[in-house]
Amino acid sequence: MSDNRREALEALRDKVKSGEFDRWSVNGAPLTAPQKAFVTRAYHGSLDAAKALHDAVLPGWDWRAEENVNGYVSHIGPAREEFMPSIMAISFESAARAWLLSILSALISETPKGETQ
Repeated sequence: MSDNRREALEALRDKVKSGEFDRWSVNGAPLTAPQKAFVTRAYHGSLDAAKALHDAVLPGWDWRAEENVNGYVSHIGPAREEFMPSIMAISFESAARAWLLSILSALISETPKGETQ
């Protein structure tokens, strides 16, 4: 486990993206217990959990889902700038997981390197 917030979020994102996520994957994440539960449920396909996580960790952010060849979810920050992570190798067969990846990527973009809180 890392004490670096950004590194912990990146590690979680990488596990979600690679499909190597398991019930212990959220242990090092800088999230509350309910937020960790939302991550797990979203990974397993719950759109309700993905929305609840979005609302909890990205207040003031909008989101949109767009279907194209790859499918993706993007986030629009409070200053109306659009943040879209690199195209994800995940299809809309798992829209909740795509949304989870986008949430984690947005959190990473907002976390300076070396931040520990």
